[in-house]
Amino acid sequence: MGSKSKHKGNSGLDTIRPLNRFGQNETICVLIVDDPNFLVAKSNGEFERVFPDVHRSHPSTLHVADFLNQNHLKEWVDLLNLVQNTDQPVQKDFHFQANNKSLIPVHLHIQKMAGNQQVSLLVVVHKLDQADIEQRDLIEELNKKNLIFESTEAAWWEWDLVQRKIRVSDFWLQMLGYDNSFSEMSCEEWNELCHPQDLPLVDGAFLSHSQGKRRQFEVEFRIKTKKGKYLWVLDRGKIIKKAKNGEPLRVIGAMYDISISKESINRNSLLVQKKIEFTNSYPDAMAMFDLNMNYMAASPMWSKIKKLDRKNIIGKSHYDMVKHVDCDFWKDLHKKALKGEVQKSSEMLHILPNGEQQWLSWEMRPWFTVDGQIGGIRIKALEITNQVLARKQVEALLKQSEAQNERLMNFAYIVSHNLRSHSGNISMLLNLLKIDHPEDTLNAYWELINKSAVSLSKTLERLAKDVKSNVLETDLLEPIKLKPFVLEVLDGLEASFQSFESQVLVSCEQDHEVLAVSAYLESALMNLISNAVKYRSPNQELILNISSKAIDQKIIICISDNGLGIDLTKHKDELFKMNKTFHNNEDSTGLGLFITKNQIEIMNGDIWVVSSEGKGSSFYISLPVAE
Repeated sequence: MGSKSKHKGNSGLDTIRPLNRFGQNETICVLIVDDPNFLVAKSNGEFERVFPDVHRSHPSTLHVADFLNQNHLKEWVDLLNLVQNTDQPVQKDFHFQANNKSLIPVHLHIQKMAGNQQVSLLVVVHKLDQADIEQRDLIEELNKKNLIFESTEAAWWEWDLVQRKIRVSDFWLQMLGYDNSFSEMSCEEWNELCHPQDLPLVDGAFLSHSQGKRRQFEVEFRIKTKKGKYLWVLDRGKIIKKAKNGEPLRVIGAMYDISISKESINRNSLLVQKKIEFTNSYPDAMAMFDLNMNYMAASPMWSKIKKLDRKNIIGKSHYDMVKHVDCDFWKDLHKKALKGEVQKSSEMLHILPNGEQQWLSWEMRPWFTVDGQIGGIRIKALEITNQVLARKQVEALLKQSEAQNERLMNFAYIVSHNLRSHSGNISMLLNLLKIDHPEDTLNAYWELINKSAVSLSKTLERLAKDVKSNVLETDLLEPIKLKPFVLEVLDGLEASFQSFESQVLVSCEQDHEVLAVSAYLESALMNLISNAVKYRSPNQELILNISSKAIDQKIIICISDNGLGIDLTKHKDELFKMNKTFHNNEDSTGLGLFITKNQIEIMNGDIWVVSSEGKGSSFYISLPVAE
């Protein structure tokens, strides 16, 4: 819209004034009013020529009452009085009255002029024809519709199709950098200024308007400036005069510089295109939407997860594509995201049209244009169905394990309690036997039975201690002197070595002390020593060697034998698994090594084996040094 300094009147005709220099002079006359009552005017003879149909009661003097009715007469006096009192010129649309009482539209320009004796008023009267009125109405209409161009002035132009001339306003020249020699140009010269690629678009817009398809024509195109560069403009105009056959005779319009906004649009288009390309090539699921939640782009993974054809969804509403989901819920989230709020969920169940359950982790956030405005939203999604199902399976197994552990704990309470009762009975009977029949204690088997009873009692005490503690296994770790502990375990197993030839060597260092759970260490040693006895070679004497050495804050315990050995090429990966046996022995359960490995690892240790079939085995246990 033009600056306020160029639009003082309420009609906008001050803007038309420069254009009317091309009009006919017979439409303008000048009056001088020096009558104090403003009722008598002087004319230089032009009044009669311009207004021949107005009655004059006095040939030499022009009485205002001759061409004004009562209502307009009062308004005339008020206008002239205002100019005289304020020294400010006034422009006003007005009406004179013809002899037949019809009204003649005019435009008045009233200003004060200095005389010798008194102050006179100069009144310039412009008689308006229908084209002038249509021109005025068009300008007002264009001004109203162009309020968005508050920082831009309108470059007015007028096209005379009869003379094939185009006349432009001063601001048009200023906007494009031309001098006054370009204030009037031929249609051919105008076309040369228009960018060749845009000329068909301009012609098409005018043709559509001239054929009555559009009330006015409006088009964006590029026009050449004085420097040879092209400026993006918005051009709006209207035919204001036609011939009897309907051919346009006169057109008026306004041109606006939109180069800045066009540049912003172009930069924004480039930015949006980059966002679309990024979305289309995103490795995971991502989709880009406009402000109306219409698809702008989608990655291949998005189409896969949503079961959509990404080639056929662009421009379509997201809600039309997912009618099976709770749209109200998602619409609320989309509205929040479009207001700038980031929405996300680490885990949400999604039901597909076929009823299939799908778990998703997703995030939606707004994307912005170059000017910082929200242009829509982008949604990222990651299908986590397998992870969720796996976690739920683990949770189910954990619940099952908790139930099993509770049953095992109850079992351990029962076993520790009941076995301790039986162990106590055995120890009591042995004591009674020793008192009543001391001669029987001289029997070698009595001593073995007594050692076994003592070892059983100690084992049960350790088990009862662990069961009652109700703490984590790692909290039960305690310093244990290794050599005495090994010898104590061997004492409990002494009876196992009586039925065959054997040598048992304990070469542990006297000062080696490990950090372990006594019940677990005893169980591991008993299991490995028992295996050496169980899987000994029938063709030779059993040689069992238990040794230790310290390496890097660890104590390495070795239980070595010359028994049957294990084929590790066959069984290496299954050695410490549950329900795995490696010899045809009826007593084998397949649990011993599995339990031993778990116990050692609970004590922050490790276990491994070196073995050859027919040559024997060496089991190594690594435990932390007790500090």
